[in-house]
Amino acid sequence: MLELRCRNDLVHFLGTCDMSSSTPVSEREHRGTHTRGTSDSLPDEITCAEVQRALIEQMSEGAAVVDAHGVLHHCNPAFARLVDRNVSQLLGKSLGNLMTPSAHAETRQWIGLPGPVVTGLDTTVLTRSGSEVPVRLSRRSVVVDGDVFTCLTVAERSESGEVAVRTRESAVLRVCNQLLQDTLQCEIDEQVARTGLRLASELTGAAFGFIGELNANGRLDAIAISDPGWSACRMPKTDAVRSINDMVQRGIWATPIHTGQCHIINEPAAHPDAVDVLEGHPPLTAFLGVPVKYGDSLFGVIALANKDGGFTQWDANAVDTFSVVFAEVLMRARSQQELRKVRRALELNVSNRTAELDQRVKELNCLLRLSEMLVSGTTALDDVFEKAAALLPEAWLHTDTAVGRIEFDGRIWQTGAVTGSVAAIHTDIVVEGHKRGSVGVYYQSAQPQQHEGPFLREERALLDAFAEHLARAVIRERDRAEREAHLAQLTAILDSFPEIVYVCDPRTYEVLYVNQRLQELVGESFSNRKCYELFRGRCEPCGSCANDNSLSSPERRAWEYRNEQLGRTFYVTDQVIRWPDGRDVRLELAVDLTERKQIEESLRLRTEELARSNRELEQFAYVASHDLQEPLRMITSYLQLLQRRYTDQLDGDAHEFIHFAVDGAARMKVLIDDLLTFSRVDARGKSLVPTDCNTVLSDVLRRLGPAITEADARVTLDPLPTIDADETQLGQLFQNLITNAIKFRSAATPEVHVTAKSTESGWHFTVRDNGIGLDMKHAERVFTIFQRLHTRAEYPGTGIGLAVCRKIVERHGGRIWIKSSPGQGTTVHIKLPKREAGSRDKTTPGPFGNLAGVTNAD
Repeated sequence: MLELRCRNDLVHFLGTCDMSSSTPVSEREHRGTHTRGTSDSLPDEITCAEVQRALIEQMSEGAAVVDAHGVLHHCNPAFARLVDRNVSQLLGKSLGNLMTPSAHAETRQWIGLPGPVVTGLDTTVLTRSGSEVPVRLSRRSVVVDGDVFTCLTVAERSESGEVAVRTRESAVLRVCNQLLQDTLQCEIDEQVARTGLRLASELTGAAFGFIGELNANGRLDAIAISDPGWSACRMPKTDAVRSINDMVQRGIWATPIHTGQCHIINEPAAHPDAVDVLEGHPPLTAFLGVPVKYGDSLFGVIALANKDGGFTQWDANAVDTFSVVFAEVLMRARSQQELRKVRRALELNVSNRTAELDQRVKELNCLLRLSEMLVSGTTALDDVFEKAAALLPEAWLHTDTAVGRIEFDGRIWQTGAVTGSVAAIHTDIVVEGHKRGSVGVYYQSAQPQQHEGPFLREERALLDAFAEHLARAVIRERDRAEREAHLAQLTAILDSFPEIVYVCDPRTYEVLYVNQRLQELVGESFSNRKCYELFRGRCEPCGSCANDNSLSSPERRAWEYRNEQLGRTFYVTDQVIRWPDGRDVRLELAVDLTERKQIEESLRLRTEELARSNRELEQFAYVASHDLQEPLRMITSYLQLLQRRYTDQLDGDAHEFIHFAVDGAARMKVLIDDLLTFSRVDARGKSLVPTDCNTVLSDVLRRLGPAITEADARVTLDPLPTIDADETQLGQLFQNLITNAIKFRSAATPEVHVTAKSTESGWHFTVRDNGIGLDMKHAERVFTIFQRLHTRAEYPGTGIGLAVCRKIVERHGGRIWIKSSPGQGTTVHIKLPKREAGSRDKTTPGPFGNLAGVTNAD
């Protein structure tokens, strides 16, 4: 800055122009002069210069001093406000920077020319925003030390006041538009706040400032501080940052918040609300506080400081208008920021969820492929383990480094080397409570921490499911092998049957199974064949087939038929059974009766022959025994007559011979009577009717009374039942048995006990004695006719009694046997059947009957 060496000329210059300017040199000179004496001793010109300078500083019109080159050396605050700049920003600048080229060219004619005051030059100056302000210039030039200086007074033309207002409004509008444009690309609200603070400072000419926002505690947080404020601040930055957040509402900056009005304080130090600033804080020379509202809510303040010449009401109005736009822009920015945050969070969430879903899909696909492989049942267990181990790495998050490994019963299947792996996850394969192996995944390189080391919790669940599936596969394979073994055994058994086994589906007529016997008979394949096609050569079901009603009557049915094609006879039974796949099917069993029928026919013929022969023998025995009675009586009578008449004439030998002949004739009579009795069991038998055994036995004991008394025997009996029997023959049976018990007695008193008890199949009688007994090797021989174990001298009789007993029992449909031992007595057992009821039902042949083309038969 040019130093004015002639202070008196400068004072004269300022006094003449009625304006003042301050220069560092003059101020130093003035301050130096002031320190050398008192105010009373100051020269008059200095006093006048100071007064005139103060008056010029307070002028409402602008004043400026330029040199011959148009460089500004002095200006008052009014001039600086007119061009919307600070005084410090103007000094040393060219006047051309404040005017359009044409206006500057016109003004240059006034600069550097000495002469009186010239007024009336209408031109324009430019504000900092580039707006043109219409002004009227006055000038006066003076020479100082040979240099020409021009003093300019600048006044807004009165006739353009509305233009000036519009110009200022245009400046506010321009700044607001600039705010909208500059914040379009702002990502965070702090950037919006800093931009707003910068534009507010430019709009008013403030040196620095801040924008604060009320927090939830009612305190103020600074959301923007201008860079010049930071540059001027000599506090440590950490302390400065701490001091501008959560500030208590106090001091001049809090006044706009308390009142909700704009406040201009151009002497902050003298204001009653002023408080001491923190050490290092820039000193305040002017202050403008504007409350910031959004809608009806007050949420912060715009605080501007240190404008040269102080703030005006226009500044307050401009910033107040600007604050409305700023609040909208800030809230819009925050909304957009929140929207971007939500969008980013949503995108991140979608991305994460997509990645998670992709991973879950991989896991589910892996499990699905394993399940499909197991369900198919066509893969051997070793192949299942090998393929399962290969499936595992594909489902893991880090597929490229994963190795699948399965161990089971000491065998191992794995997709790569696991030695040196940095992480592993595995689970046991437990089959029916016993650990049989394990399944696991190994990472060959380090991966980020997840839930279980580098592995996911879902991967643990997948591994557990894998192990469970493999355990079930082991069980299914074991069960399948057992079923196949059982099936093979069953098939072998069924194929070894001489009988026919046949299974079909009554609904579809599908032949499901036949055994080897039927295949041998038919000689055709049964695979995927229909019964009517295979057995009858038809293209559709038969008109009448037992398949149609087999399911409606699931009871077991039976029938017999003759297969004319094979020349064989079968007995068939069928019933409904449950097939392994859950459906009800029809099972037929056919027994080949051909040989049995042939045997039965042969037996029938033999039986008929035997019956005829027996009838003839019985007739012969009856006739023989009956016809032999007369000659035998004649022989006996004449021998007895011979003995009586010639007893005195015969010697001893003759008498002995006659005795032998009479005795033989008597024994022959007994033998003929017993033979007659034996032959009459069948020939003279009566119908079987209900017979009270107690009554029958009482009659027998009465007839045997003399024999029982003679032998001093004791016969006891339990209550006996009523049975279907021939009463005469039943009495003969008990009489023969009790007579034998008394006959073959031991030295002890004879005891005979008769009992009977009911069984499922009939009545079981026993006749027990304490006689001499017999060896069981003769147990069957005693029932043979005319067979004796003792001589007639020891025990008389013909040996036909037990044979008659057997024949009576067999005629009643029972059987008789003995249990005995020598000297221990004998027990005779008799089993007689109860009355039979019911008969075999008739039924209709089914598909298998149709096979042989037979008709219904009983």
